[in-house]
Amino acid sequence: MKHNLIRQALQAATTAAVVGEESGDDTEVIGNVVVGDDSDGLDEHLKSTYAGLRWDFIDAWMWDLVTQLPRVKYVAPEEMPNRITATFHGDPGTRRAFTWYQDIAMVEPGAILSTDPSFPEDATLTVEAEASTSNEGEAFYRVVVTGLTPGLTYYYRVGDTFTGKWSDTGTFETADGEDDFSFITITDTQARGGASEAVVSANTIAEALRTAPDAEFIVHGGDVVQTSEEENDWIELFGYAQESLLATTIAPVSGNHDAGTDEFTQHFALRAVNGQDTTTGVYYSYDYNDAHFVMLNTNEGRDGHNATDMSDQDYEPISDAQLAWIEEDVEQARLAARSGSSSRRTRARTRRARTRRIPTSSRSAIGSCRSSTSSTSTSCCRGTTTTGPAPKSSPRIPIPPCGRSG
Repeated sequence: MKHNLIRQALQAATTAAVVGEESGDDTEVIGNVVVGDDSDGLDEHLKSTYAGLRWDFIDAWMWDLVTQLPRVKYVAPEEMPNRITATFHGDPGTRRAFTWYQDIAMVEPGAILSTDPSFPEDATLTVEAEASTSNEGEAFYRVVVTGLTPGLTYYYRVGDTFTGKWSDTGTFETADGEDDFSFITITDTQARGGASEAVVSANTIAEALRTAPDAEFIVHGGDVVQTSEEENDWIELFGYAQESLLATTIAPVSGNHDAGTDEFTQHFALRAVNGQDTTTGVYYSYDYNDAHFVMLNTNEGRDGHNATDMSDQDYEPISDAQLAWIEEDVEQARLAARSGSSSRRTRARTRRARTRRIPTSSRSAIGSCRSSTSSTSTSCCRGTTTTGPAPKSSPRIPIPPCGRSG
């Protein structure tokens, strides 16, 4: 072979299809795949051969599992990762979790992350994902990324790390532990497949992000979809809102409409604490700089009751185990603030609540400490925020008193 095409492509620094120019008689072009001999010791049927020569398998090329050769990248719409969410999973300064669905024969599911949107090889982290099967029989994937650096903007893609069938690029900012911050709170998107709510809700989320471009995350107060057991509800909402969801991190709680068995956790990867039952949702907490957020699951119910029993006169939305955890979690946050053991909470003494309404057709707000909507309760005092779908009465939920910080 007059010219080895693998080396030729590298030396030319091209990401276009190689078409066999000056290739000699021993080169064959199959579609948009180039095949040559292996007289120089390079095995054209190993992806590592091309990766070692720095071929771009992020944007330019993909690996063909049938021919075991590189192809000019094209991913059919139905093969693209979808229903992608980025969530907190512990410390927002060092961790993120991702969930997505993808209808392909997956080889190595995972995520790539970098502080450079071009994902250079020497500055890109690859993390393996866990594969699961949804209630509807679809394949979905979860990945938890740890060891991130606080205060940086990261870019990510999810998909098959082997074939290169990636999602579009998403982005998020890790908490820096010190600065003031803003966030968006929204509730009752309550999308229904085939109806207009998904479009309205997606437009609202997009408008909120345009109105508050510095917002570092979105708190969702529950009722993400109308009927959680109807997967088309999730497909439509996340489909219309996918561009927005790729631009932020979401911290959701489960509303009664989201309480179908395991449906909530099949769309959001969250760090469940206290050995809890996550069948109807997840309760969890996180520190974002000097604010402590407590996210409740009011579907769990007391004494074995759950969201289906809400019409019962004696229904109480919080289990004894969850209540005990809330009390302990909030007390630990208060002690940390008082002792000054966490420098990011010392600013809580001087921070003042502020909320700004977004002029859109859906219920949402932007705030740094106190935000509320008609069906979600969010308060922030002494650096502590408690969020959950607001029950008819919740005397058992310990909301920290407002006013003077202690």
